[in-house]
Amino acid sequence: MTHPSAERIILPAGMIFPRTLYEVTSEFDRRLREGNLANYRPTATGFSPLDDYLGGGLQSEDLVLLGGPQGVGKTVAVLQMARNIARSGRAAIVVCFEHSEVYLYHRLMGLESVDPTSDNPQGMTRTALRDTVLRALEAGVEKNLGLDWVLAQVPGAQKAWDNLLPYWDHLYLVRGSSRRTTVDVLEKYVLWARDQGHDDVVLFVDYLQKVPYIPPIGVPEPDTLVRVGHVIAGLKDVALTTGAPVVAVAAADEEGLRGGQIHLANLLGPSLVQYECDTAIILNPAPGSPQKVVWSIEKNRSGATGAGMVHQLRGEFFCFNPTAIGTRGES
Repeated sequence: MTHPSAERIILPAGMIFPRTLYEVTSEFDRRLREGNLANYRPTATGFSPLDDYLGGGLQSEDLVLLGGPQGVGKTVAVLQMARNIARSGRAAIVVCFEHSEVYLYHRLMGLESVDPTSDNPQGMTRTALRDTVLRALEAGVEKNLGLDWVLAQVPGAQKAWDNLLPYWDHLYLVRGSSRRTTVDVLEKYVLWARDQGHDDVVLFVDYLQKVPYIPPIGVPEPDTLVRVGHVIAGLKDVALTTGAPVVAVAAADEEGLRGGQIHLANLLGPSLVQYECDTAIILNPAPGSPQKVVWSIEKNRSGATGAGMVHQLRGEFFCFNPTAIGTRGES
């Protein structure tokens, strides 16, 4: 019998009452019968052996942090992962607070113009693209400029274009605003992608500390640590609510930067940053070799922790060799 007051209890929009174990079991059975298995299939990042350590790749409902010092290749890694996911037929959304969509497109052109596994990759650099366009402008041919002209004039551009075509409707780029691109907006991006027909979506946020938090009316603006705490909790909620893996780049604090090597404990924000994430991958330059980067798994709810991989960074082409050239132990 329903208590009379129950009819007057109203939850906020989007919230539901607790469900019995029977109801949850029924939903699980329905998903299996309908073949709705998106939550059970990991999304491979395309990096080896990282995907093996992560149980096949990024897991549904997980929040993954990618940390490291400046210039180590965090944005390179994010864009390459997103590209690999899009090439596999799934959707990837890259929200970048530091670069425009066209700048990221230039980076993708560089990546797609080379074989990143080669010992001596040859392709299109952003510098070559810029210099070729500037020479054309100086020669007074600006009226003839266009994508066709770039593909014909810039070495490696045609190859890059051919490699972009198979996935260009699965990879979404958007410039984040430190004033308007809140966690709620990020969640709407995932829901919007689903409306476009993409069942499997991965959200990339570059980077965590730039996501704004707008306090309720009358509440003072929080300091950086409190704001980051709200954002990290919100990103985890986006992953749980939508089922989409969320990968967020995280900046290091001053102490970590002074120490030379970044760890999970050095990521800028409250201790909540360490607790909320399901996986933490930390990038650090390999000692004595800035073009070699150590990827360390410092937290991993889907498998072993402490595993590390060394990847060759191809900085001029904005990509890593996706196959590790060295590994170290796990626990």
